[in-house]
Amino acid sequence: MTTAKNAPERAWLSEVSSVVLQQALAELNTAYRNFFASVSGKRKGVRVGKPRFRSRKDNRQSIRFTKNARFAVTAGRKLRLPKIGELKVAWSPMTGI
Repeated sequence: MTTAKNAPERAWLSEVSSVVLQQALAELNTAYRNFFASVSGKRKGVRVGKPRFRSRKDNRQSIRFTKNARFAVTAGRKLRLPKIGELKVAWSPMTGI
């Protein structure tokens, strides 16, 4: 564990999978890179607006796991996520699972 995770005000960092935190930072980096490239004229196409944070009115939450996150589909067709546990999932017919 890093020293940042040992600090009492940042203890929540150890409760979350590091893959999710890294993915969130990567997506934020891409959003700002596209915005600044658009403002400076280096990005072709329609001008991209500044990144927006999620709406206060829409309380749906989402996370993105990469292949390195060690998630698994159990025999009962539940999804097992690291540091979260098993979740029931409404599988789409397109997933093939």
